[in-house]
Amino acid sequence: MKKRFLKKFIAGFMTLAIFSLPLLSIPTTTVLAYEEYQENGNTYIFGEITENTVWTEEKSPYVVTGNITVAEDEVLTVEPGAEIRFDGHYQINIEGTLNAIGEKDNCITFTSNWDNPYTGSWEGIELRGSSINNVIQNVVMEYANVGIRNNYSQNSVIIKNSIFNNLYLGIEQCNGIVSHNYFINVNTVFNSSRECEITNNYISGGRDVFHYPSSQTVIYHNNIVNYNPKNSNGAWLIYYGYSDDLYAESNYWGTTDENYIDANIYDKDNNSWSGKVIYKPYSNSLITFNLTEPADDVLFEDIISPAETIFSWNQINGPGDILEYYEFYIDGELKETGIAGTDLNYDISSLSDGYHSWYVVAVNSDGNSYKSNDVFGFNINIRTPHTPIADSVGGWYYEDQNIALSSNNSDIIRYTLDGSEPTGTSSEYTSLILIEAVEETTVILKAKAWDSENNSSLIMTEEYQFDLTPPENVIANPQGGVYEKSVTISLTSEESDEIRYTTNETEPNELSALYTEPIYINDSTVLKAKAWDEVGNSSEITTEIYNIIQPSSQTSALPTR
Repeated sequence: MKKRFLKKFIAGFMTLAIFSLPLLSIPTTTVLAYEEYQENGNTYIFGEITENTVWTEEKSPYVVTGNITVAEDEVLTVEPGAEIRFDGHYQINIEGTLNAIGEKDNCITFTSNWDNPYTGSWEGIELRGSSINNVIQNVVMEYANVGIRNNYSQNSVIIKNSIFNNLYLGIEQCNGIVSHNYFINVNTVFNSSRECEITNNYISGGRDVFHYPSSQTVIYHNNIVNYNPKNSNGAWLIYYGYSDDLYAESNYWGTTDENYIDANIYDKDNNSWSGKVIYKPYSNSLITFNLTEPADDVLFEDIISPAETIFSWNQINGPGDILEYYEFYIDGELKETGIAGTDLNYDISSLSDGYHSWYVVAVNSDGNSYKSNDVFGFNINIRTPHTPIADSVGGWYYEDQNIALSSNNSDIIRYTLDGSEPTGTSSEYTSLILIEAVEETTVILKAKAWDSENNSSLIMTEEYQFDLTPPENVIANPQGGVYEKSVTISLTSEESDEIRYTTNETEPNELSALYTEPIYINDSTVLKAKAWDEVGNSSEITTEIYNIIQPSSQTSALPTR
């Protein structure tokens, strides 16, 4: 039974499973001091970066030989042309800020160092800190488990003009802007329940495209082509599960067959408690992107005293046009006209809290106008409490969940467990919320924060589902016994996602050897094996004892299998 879930840390180890994806495992290791040394033309790196650091093209290639962690308040800058190669299943953890800004003709590359890399050869980049200044632009990222994972709900990242190739998961839990990127052969492109702008991307191949987006996610002006439909592998163009409708308009879905599009969108038509995905109007043909989009997006979080902010863009003349001026719009309303240059200082202090969009219009000498092909956005959050955060995100689980809620700038959090919106009379959060594990049940947790002035936050929604059925016990073929020669053993378990085993008489756990191919034994061995499903349920331990005895004239009558 394939289920969707996000597990929290178990035994110092975090696993992630996306619908129909293989289980991805990210081990934790002791954090080492950062080391950087050069040998044979390579720069070898690993450990914790505790000061602002720059990776350059001149020192490339950088070969990562252990996990990299950028400490809180520190900045890792990756310059154009730098090449980062991972020599194993390592990842970069960003607790500070990442600025990886390449150039159109001199990109930054994150890839595997192996001669024959495959999808999942290294782990990916994880944003763990609270920085709102992360930028990934003109980057090539390939052969990772997860391209960009955002592990903190109140930071942000801009991801633009980049190529994501041969990944299990492209972007997970993104806060910010994802624009003008190529996603090629990415198993699941977006898995995010956060508010995010996903615009003007080209997506080719893969299985799930938009997995469990928030109702506030902007999905606009994207090309989705060469998609493998659900009836061949159980995947979806959009898998949606929130009660509000989701707007995903003006995208090209690779076809104009609405029956096909509907069949590959999971929404209210599949589950009555879900909202509807509104995908009409849609593009009838491949969308051509305007490559002269505004250059500097503005994305703010927790603006303390909003005042004049610089908005800038590239020139967007049409062929043969003589530019006269630009017009500047916020939320579709004209704010400034007669702008001669390609930037503007504009006072945003009068704007309300929340998300705002902006774009520019170029006007030529004949009075014709050209609107920028993209609508960009920024967020102001200075007056209202932050949306509550659950320390355990929604998903599939196999045991009780004790949920902690938090919200900055708030005095009280109230919540419900029946899917209704919290009000001033709902339960007050004062201690951990117990959600009991009951087979095949769904609990919808909604929370809202208020401050002393009765200002309220947006509503947090997390959905918890439970599967308590363990996989079948592992079956070894052949079984244990006495053998006169070496044995090759295959392991199977129904309804399991992975099998792990030991050959040293210890009990297998989540760190034991992963079974991927038949096990060869040429000496007497005690084999123990255990299966896990995607949710985390585990089977009982199977134990088989193999006695390998070399044949001789005295032992020719020994029983064999």
